[in-house]
Amino acid sequence: MSGYWNFVLGIFVFASYFCTAQNSHEGVIYDPDEKEPIEFVAVYNGKDHTMSNADGRYAFTSSLDTLVFYRLGYQKVSKSFLGLTDTLYLEKAPYELDEVVVTNAKTLWQKVKDSITHNYLFAPFREKFFLRALLKNNDTLVRLQDIEGKLARKTLLYNQKMELTPKDFTFEFNNMRKTGVVRDEHKVYYRFPTLYGLFSSFIRLNATGNDFTLTEKPFEDVEKVRYEFVSNPNHPVVRIHGYYIINTLNNAIEEYHQISEPKNPPYSERKQVKFRTKRYELTVLFEKDPLKNKYYMKTAKRNTVVEISDKKNTFTEVYDSSFILTTSDSFITESVKKNVSAVRDIFKLKFPYNPAYWNVQNTLLLTDEMEAFIQNMGKDNTEFKVRSNIKD
Repeated sequence: MSGYWNFVLGIFVFASYFCTAQNSHEGVIYDPDEKEPIEFVAVYNGKDHTMSNADGRYAFTSSLDTLVFYRLGYQKVSKSFLGLTDTLYLEKAPYELDEVVVTNAKTLWQKVKDSITHNYLFAPFREKFFLRALLKNNDTLVRLQDIEGKLARKTLLYNQKMELTPKDFTFEFNNMRKTGVVRDEHKVYYRFPTLYGLFSSFIRLNATGNDFTLTEKPFEDVEKVRYEFVSNPNHPVVRIHGYYIINTLNNAIEEYHQISEPKNPPYSERKQVKFRTKRYELTVLFEKDPLKNKYYMKTAKRNTVVEISDKKNTFTEVYDSSFILTTSDSFITESVKKNVSAVRDIFKLKFPYNPAYWNVQNTLLLTDEMEAFIQNMGKDNTEFKVRSNIKD
């Protein structure tokens, strides 16, 4: 009898292992026309989710056998793990042949405004997030900071009657890694934004009105339209261009992309340093939660190029900062207990390093450049003061 039960137990253990076996794959995603990697491709199935980094690389692990690759503006692809190769090519979603200059933009945006409370949540909610902060000095990476945690928001979007304040955001960090130089060779400290300043910048999505020309480009096979906008070429201060992708079934904004390029911007001064913004770029992607039936901010990226000099023009430095936000779990029921300030320079925030988390983190993989940078910052022979919480 005992042999029988041992045999049954063996079957049970094998079955349990088989049912929970994990499929894993790492790969890279490319645009076949541009011959460039595609960033922010969602890789997911009914259970797990990740996304591609700036190199187009992703790592995905799941007990399910199927996975989907999708990025707005591209055709959706479904694969099994056995059908995957190291490189996946995503084809662009085709547009209809005709594109139309929109002459009555007010009607379009009235439809969006009329649907906004149906599409987005104007009430407090909580979510899990992953934030990556990068800084380059003259095209050389000098800072990297990754943060994983929870966020409580007052609301996702704001109307004109709602006041936006730092108290609208509560942050709880679970994990953080950071490393990078504090000051450059000219003793310049590049100040990162606050969490409040950064997250509030992701919800400013207005580029309409009489100062813009709007061109409508419907997609061929999906109920979405891309509206490209460009500011008046005679505007003396700045050139703004980009696009909205709008779902024509519910008038929801699903993607917003804006590039602002000031024309001969003036310098601002602080102590012995002067600086000016040369370029500002913002991308925000929204996704609908199937349970709440509301859109949330799935991914956002803010990039700013700043030129810095001194009052005597003895040097010129170009700083390029990037901040990438992705939401891994929307509308969570967990509480959020504040453990960091929302109004302090992000790079000055402190939190312990947890190697057990970072050794397996695949929400957003490090690029090859980032991995080399972390290794270099860990050496003792760096010529600049390094601020880091990363320990071996």
